[in-house]
Amino acid sequence: VLKYEERPGVISLQVFKAANKLVRSLIHSLITCRPKEYRSVDPKLWNNPGWKNLHYEHWGNVIDLSAANVSWNVPSPEGLQWAADLAAKYINSSAQVLRRYHSEAQEWANHREDMEV
Repeated sequence: VLKYEERPGVISLQVFKAANKLVRSLIHSLITCRPKEYRSVDPKLWNNPGWKNLHYEHWGNVIDLSAANVSWNVPSPEGLQWAADLAAKYINSSAQVLRRYHSEAQEWANHREDMEV
């Protein structure tokens, strides 16, 4: 968990949330496969000056997905390792706290069941 102290001993909730969102977004971008471009036409056609002048004539056209020329952003081994390191540093400690709370809650629930019988 990322912590930032505005004043000694005072952790800013806004900065805490923003930092955690940043880590979450960074990990997501490092591990996901996604198209490099989100355009509905082939990159060669998109970069054609003649087509750019008349692009509005093609609005709403449906393309066959098998004919789509999509280039994918695939995670690199270095990116996956970096994501694993970030997760180990920032997520695992929080997950351990949640597991501890869960086990304590289970113990309490079991204890209450024993008392009711």
